[in-house]
Amino acid sequence: MTRLREIRQEIPLSKSKSILTKKHWHPKILSCQVNKKKITVFLEDKREISLPWETIFKQWFIREDINPEQLKNYKIWGGGYTVLFPEIDEDIPVRIFTEGINSECCC
Repeated sequence: MTRLREIRQEIPLSKSKSILTKKHWHPKILSCQVNKKKITVFLEDKREISLPWETIFKQWFIREDINPEQLKNYKIWGGGYTVLFPEIDEDIPVRIFTEGINSECCC
């Protein structure tokens, strides 16, 4: 089960009204392993999460002409919150690993 640290913050709209918002903090990616079948990230909260390439290709990457060799070149980017594949100009944010491939950005 995914554990997310969250903070609730009240934002005053006026003296009589306010709304409650929720922000999520994701753990940083410390390292990454890529093989022919999956990508695995190792997170600062000690979790290891893997996603199969088949799922990523079908639901995340836009390009269809990606060669598996191009996936060997990656960088942990964005302060540790994204895996970047510069050769194919694609990235996978940590939230995809922690919340699922169909998660929405919470920024």
